[in-house]
Amino acid sequence: MKYKILDVESQLFKHNIIQLDEGTTAKDYARCEEKMMAENSPYYVQVQLDANDLKGIHAYESLGFRFIEFRIFRHQQLVDQAVSSRYFFPFGCELLGDDNATRKAIFEITAHHGSHDRFTRDPLISNELAKKRLELYITKSLESYPRQFVYGLINQQSDELIGIRNGIFSDPGIVKYFYTFMKKGYNDPKYTAMLETCVQEALTKRKITRVEAISSGSNVQEMNDSTLLQGFIVDRTTVLMRKIF
Repeated sequence: MKYKILDVESQLFKHNIIQLDEGTTAKDYARCEEKMMAENSPYYVQVQLDANDLKGIHAYESLGFRFIEFRIFRHQQLVDQAVSSRYFFPFGCELLGDDNATRKAIFEITAHHGSHDRFTRDPLISNELAKKRLELYITKSLESYPRQFVYGLINQQSDELIGIRNGIFSDPGIVKYFYTFMKKGYNDPKYTAMLETCVQEALTKRKITRVEAISSGSNVQEMNDSTLLQGFIVDRTTVLMRKIF
């Protein structure tokens, strides 16, 4: 049985958080659980299964795993934009650097984000920990450039940060998106579309041809925006399950 320890979540909970490799069956897990527990002492273990794998889902439920999130995997092929960000003035897109002022501006936005993040919705996790997790992931992206990136939509007249998009250059020509956050008062399709157009222009200049993303099934607005306005195509759906020790 193969698995990995999730660095950010383990740092957050001060105990190991384990993600089982996809394809790990409940039978595999049951056979190896005792050894894995002795070697890692995890706070919880999570596994991702295809949403239509009812047999596998029920098998993991019998071992004490519980549903925590419905996930939607989607992709978009980047093409030349019909609209240019030049017409968005005074708003423009910038690659954000890692400095205290930038972090402060980003964290002020993430502190007031919606409740679609699964940690924010989890009744077993405090809002404080949920916010800290987002900060850790954004910080990781800022610190990991050029492997990861954080782009910001900025009012170039006032230098106000309006929204951010972070992700990772996962393979040649491919980017995986992580999070999008918009400042309170700007979280509507007009500004989200500006941010997305600006980011895609920047990625296209870097020879990126495909963008991949994962959405929570509870985030209806993001799904509508990504499919109707941005041209994303749904590839598959999964469920994330967790067992707490």
